[in-house]
Amino acid sequence: MPLKLKNPIRAALPLAFLALTASACAYIPFTEKTGAYELFTGHSTDLWCANGDDSWVMEDRADLAGPHFGLSVLCRFELREVPEDIAASAENLADLPVIAAGVELIVTQMAITPAIEAEYAPGHVTTWITVGEEKLELDSLPGGGDYLAVTAPQADDAVLWVEDQGRAQGLDLRTGERIEPLAPMYDDIATYSEPLPGYVIDKFDIASATSKTWLRCHYEWAIAELSTWNPDLGWAPDGSVHMTVTTYWCGTIEEFTWNLNQEKALTVDGTAPVHWSDTLEDGWNRIEAVFTVPDDADEILIEFTPFGNITANGERYEYRDDPEVYEWLATF
Repeated sequence: MPLKLKNPIRAALPLAFLALTASACAYIPFTEKTGAYELFTGHSTDLWCANGDDSWVMEDRADLAGPHFGLSVLCRFELREVPEDIAASAENLADLPVIAAGVELIVTQMAITPAIEAEYAPGHVTTWITVGEEKLELDSLPGGGDYLAVTAPQADDAVLWVEDQGRAQGLDLRTGERIEPLAPMYDDIATYSEPLPGYVIDKFDIASATSKTWLRCHYEWAIAELSTWNPDLGWAPDGSVHMTVTTYWCGTIEEFTWNLNQEKALTVDGTAPVHWSDTLEDGWNRIEAVFTVPDDADEILIEFTPFGNITANGERYEYRDDPEVYEWLATF
């Protein structure tokens, strides 16, 4: 005998409610979120901050520099959602899904011109970002107007790293603090000295076994330059920098060849240079002598004494008197 329901309408209500509930669940969209450790890069012709804004950090020295690179942060933001002005010029940030709880979007826009320029011509460097223990690779060094946007747990540091010639430096993207910096790159000591006074050698007497004569040579200036890295020597030892002294010399005077003594002609505190270069340039011998000096020195005394060897027509000529000592005080 079939079972009869006392109230078929009431009995059907629970089944109808379950069906409606299941149907409603099927149409609730899944909410996509932006989690941690995601990296977005690009370039914007628009500047996202102005001097005086809280996000403007150009004067805070949030910059990094090395022998072959320089970069400075112009704007810095820590966001939970992307502002309209940034979204308008950064397509990959415009439709960013909701940022997950406990995560922030750290946005950094680079200055068009870095505050500290590279010591040498731009060259290959390796760049990456660390968020906590995670490492996110970058294809290249961010340039002027480029931006970096990285999602990070609110408790984690986010650091941009740049490795140049085997030495890596970091820049905290939250605070602008440098991490493991090359200190001499950021000291207030100038890279170049004021021009040094050069030398005037007038009627310098010399003699060979068969004749006597004199030579003249003068050049108006010399220059001293400080660097942390040198193409021939690599990195300067810790606590020191390379100082390159450059001047020009009369290596050839008519039939005479006058070669300077690499150990004695240029000295600092009586010490010979660690590297010497002598190349022809427009009829002059361009002399570059490199010394290792303390990285905090603001004055360095250089002595130029034109000791050397003189020959002509197969004969060797000797100095008849000691050469004058020229003292150059390089200030930085």
